[in-house]
Order: sequence, then structure tokens, then C-alpha cells
Amino acid sequence: MKSGGVRSTRSRLAGAATLFAVLLAIGGTGLALTEGWKRSNAERLSNVDLELERVERSLSGVEALELSSDEFVATFDADGLIIYSSPSVDAADLQLYIDDVLELIGIDDTSILIDEYDASSTWKTAIETCPTDACDGVVYGRRAENWSSYVQARLAWLLLVCGAVAVVVWFGSRRLVGGALRPVERMRNELATITETNAPRRIEVPGTGDELAGLAVSMNNAIERLDAAVTAQRRFVSDSAHELRSPLAGIRATLELADSDAARAPQAIRDSITQVDRVGSLIDDLLNLARRDAGIAPPFQVSDIDDILRNEARELSLRRPNVTVLRNRIEPVQSKVYRDGIARVVRNLLDNAATYCNGTIAVSFMVDDGNWLLIVDDDGPGIRPEDRDAVFQRFTRLDSSRSRDTGGTGLGLAIVAGIVADHGGTITLGQATLGGASFQVRVPIRR
Repeated sequence: MKSGGVRSTRSRLAGAATLFAVLLAIGGTGLALTEGWKRSNAERLSNVDLELERVERSLSGVEALELSSDEFVATFDADGLIIYSSPSVDAADLQLYIDDVLELIGIDDTSILIDEYDASSTWKTAIETCPTDACDGVVYGRRAENWSSYVQARLAWLLLVCGAVAVVVWFGSRRLVGGALRPVERMRNELATITETNAPRRIEVPGTGDELAGLAVSMNNAIERLDAAVTAQRRFVSDSAHELRSPLAGIRATLELADSDAARAPQAIRDSITQVDRVGSLIDDLLNLARRDAGIAPPFQVSDIDDILRNEARELSLRRPNVTVLRNRIEPVQSKVYRDGIARVVRNLLDNAATYCNGTIAVSFMVDDGNWLLIVDDDGPGIRPEDRDAVFQRFTRLDSSRSRDTGGTGLGLAIVAGIVADHGGTITLGQATLGGASFQVRVPIRR
């Protein structure tokens, strides 16, 4: 069954086309009527001399004289005075016309004059000698046909033409528009059947190669993006639940052990605090990712990034006294950034390096071609080239050396990649000169 939206669109388009066609028909008919009216009047007014012959035959008694409301006849004597005029014309006005305009004194047997009776060209007149002894001259006049009366006489024809045009265009345009929108309706029906349970299904692309085919391709691309987003969201929720369940289960087991053995209570409390810290860190990471997924823009402000780096390196030395932090090169850089976010980037990279290093971390910070460049190296096992892109995905753990035993959530590097992307920068992973992993963050300087 066709949808109301498609029917409404088809009706609107058909109505618009019909209105346009009717307006064109009215305009064209109006032009045709105008030209016809002009031609009719031109012929009507050019034949007054021929009609005068009919008047002459009537005055001679050959035939009866019948005049319409738009004709008049008048006779005048040798002095140009009117003897008789038909009721359709004012005799006084006609006398002024004969005296002032034509200036008739007399008329011979061959004189025929065709002239206008008034300034508006309403009448055309023909004047000739009178065929009888009762007068010396005769005037015949015919009035131009009125435009409104001409149109009224043809109004039925005009309405018939416009009505026929409206009917033909209405049904024709509905049929054409319906055929053009039929692929859209089919795509709409297919789209309505795509749900979470059959997300891999796609809309059939018409083989027309036109805009409708492009629309189908765009819709399929949008469906693929939504499918990928839904899949990622499901995986994210599943991984989050699993990550939260593991430390909570550990806390419960530790507390149950302490409850059964009072001697182990102090160690159980310390272990539980560690697990709670892990849960808190995971929740912070999840909230950070949720804010980014919701598109919440962080506040940017001009900050001394080298100071942020020094503070985070100092705090790492306090947290990990067994790790040596080498500050190879630290240049002063000021840029407009999300200060807490950049601090999180530095902290996560330093913590990651400290977790997997063998005791040494090297940090460099400098200006490079309009960007600030942060390099964090470690002397750990490093990351294989084929795994370097995967570490920036959520909940990624590559092998036993990067397992839950280290206390990581698998979200730290994903958060780093997201914050760097928010600043228009890039993060790459390579081989460090110390032998381990080398993280390089490159962000444009904004002042």
C-alpha cells in the first residue's frame, strides 16, 4: 500500500503542474482571443464601403434594410444637413462630425470617403452620394466589436479548453510523478523492514544511474555507518559490563576471604582498595568516552603545554619511583587546547609506557612545522607493526604482556586517540630508540 507521504507528494506535484498548465492555457487562449478580436475588427471595419452598397440598395427599394445595434445610417442634403439618422447614433453628434470633421459641402457621383466617427476609433464610416432624389448623400457606420462581449461570446470555449487541459495534465502528471516516485516508495518500504535483527540487509540500488540510484547508495552508506555504530555500541556495552564485573567479583572474593579469616583482613582491605581504584578509573574512562560520543564540546583555552608535561612527568615519578623518566628535550609551547584533555593524553601515554617498560622512559616535546610534537618512548617489548593500529581501539589487549594483570582497562589509548582527534592532530606508533614502543602526538599550534 502506498504511503500517505508519497501520495501527498504526488498530488502536490500534479496540482502544481496542473496549475501551471492552466495558467499557460489561459495566457495562450487570451493571446489567441486578442489576436482574433483584432483580426475580426480589422475585417469588420474594412468592409464598411461594401456594406454601404447594401444601404444604397435598400434606399433604392431593392431590399429591406435591417441594421444591428452596432450599425447606423444617416442621409444628408446638399448643405450637409442631416435629413435622417438611425436610432443607434446621436444625430447632433453626427451633425458635428459631418460639419467639423468632414466639412462636406457637396459630394459627386464618384466620391467615397472612409473615416473615423470619433477619436476612440469606435466607428468607421463610409460616405457616398445618395442613390435617390430624397437626399444628396448617405453615411453608413459600423462600430468595432467590444472586447468583453467578444470574450463572453467565447467564454464557454475558453472554459472547455482550460478544463480539458487541467484534466489531461492532472492525470498525466500524477501518472508520470507516480512512476518517478515508485522507486522511492520501494526504497522506503525496504528501509522500513531493516531493523537491528537484519541490519546487514541493504536497499536494492536501481540500475538507472540517476539521482535515485545515488539516493539508494547514500542510504546504504548511512545504513552501514549506523550498523557499524550499533555494533560498536553493543561491543562497548558488553566489554564495559565485563570489565566492571571482573573487579567487583574480585572485591567480593577478597572480602569473603577476609570475613572467613580475620588474619587476612588487612591485606584483603588493601587489595579491595586497589580493585576499587581500578573500577573508579574504568568509570572515569567510560564517562570520558560517553561525553565524546555525545558530541559534547570541551572548553578550549590557551595553555602552556610544556608545563602540563612537566607536571605529569613529576606525578609519574611519585607514583612509579622505580621508573626513570628521561626528559630529552622540552621546549616551551603555548597553544589553545582543552587543558584537562591534554593532561589526560600525557598521563595515559606516560602510564602506558611505565606499565610496559623495563625501567626507563624518554620524553621529548618540541615545535615542528607549526605543530607541537610529543614523543614518549620506552624500553619495553614494543608492539608489532601489524598490531599498532589496533591498540587505539577500545578494550584492546594484544597479548599476555598487556593483560588485565597490569591493571589496565583497554581504554587509555582509545581516549588518547579521541582527544588528539578533537584537537585536529594525529597519533602514530613506531619503534623507539630504546627498543620499545614510541608514541608520537602531533597537534597544530593554535593561538
